[in-house]
Amino acid sequence: MVSQMGKVQTIISDWRQRKTNLRCNEVKAGLEHLGFTVRDGRRGGHKIVSHPQLKDFFGTDFNGGSGPNDLVKPRYIEKLTRVLSDWMEELEQI
Repeated sequence: MVSQMGKVQTIISDWRQRKTNLRCNEVKAGLEHLGFTVRDGRRGGHKIVSHPQLKDFFGTDFNGGSGPNDLVKPRYIEKLTRVLSDWMEELEQI
């Protein structure tokens, strides 16, 4: 029997395996694939994350570094995967 992983779990698994080697554009694309909006913050690579369809989600953020497509620090990947885990059920239904 083959189990099918949902889109959120697929991203979480990928990010956990590659947490020291994920670029800002990859993280942004993964979040946007799940319906999140990612916009530039006030400083350098700071990104603000929101989701218009998650009623009680008040947002989160991460820092993608100061270069055009820098690596995202592992602590931010851990933070984002926790957010995805916490909201997995709702995200899978969108």
